Amino acid sequence: MNKLLSAVLLSLTVFTASAQTQLKVFLTDGSQLSLEVDYKHFQKMGTSITVGDLPAGRHDIRIFQPHETVFRKVVQDVIYVGKVKTYEGRITIFELDPETGGINVYDEDADSFRLNPSIKSDTSYSGSTLQPANSVAPAGTIAAAKLTALKAKVDDIVADTRKMTAIKEGLAGEHLSALQVGTIMQWLGFEASREEFAEWAFPLTVDKANYPTLLDQFSYKENQDALAEFLKKQ
Repeated sequence: MNKLLSAVLLSLTVFTASAQTQLKVFLTDGSQLSLEVDYKHFQKMGTSITVGDLPAGRHDIRIFQPHETVFRKVVQDVIYVGKVKTYEGRITIFELDPETGGINVYDEDADSFRLNPSIKSDTSYSGSTLQPANSVAPAGTIAAAKLTALKAKVDDIVADTRKMTAIKEGLAGEHLSALQVGTIMQWLGFEASREEFAEWAFPLTVDKANYPTLLDQFSYKENQDALAEFLKKQ
């Protein structure tokens, strides 16, 4: 009887371990990243990061990429802030193109994916908007290379007020996507500065319908409410 009970418990343990909810994140260019899930930062740096034993449901994630400043100091740049949904007993795969901001999200049975990791679906999402995989920033928005150069300049500035000035000067004559606005917001240290920039950048944005997705970037309700109130008046 004891042997039978032990065998049953062992089977349940194996089943639970193989069916756990997981999240795997990687960048399409194969570069290094680190990850934060539900405000818990995982110190591991790698070309892909898998977080196991997550509860099924929606999770806040932030993706970081190492960047060396002109002073040879390595800093962790936030390149994505948003939400992802996981499912019981499945692995959710989250791919981010760091150049275009394109996102591809799909899920597979955890055991099937372990045996055949090449399986992939055709749909992706950015914020709450479904779009084809391999999506790119809307036409007419600032080029990725120019945005990268502007970020390098801003990284070497300490004060948010001076960062804001440099950003506004660098964006003169440019247009942005809502996703690019969200990326630039993360260059600023204070949420109040991010909210101020979001209001300033609204007229430059080509996909204004996606602007409400930026509300998820705020930890403090007062800043979230301020941007929400601003959008109501537009």
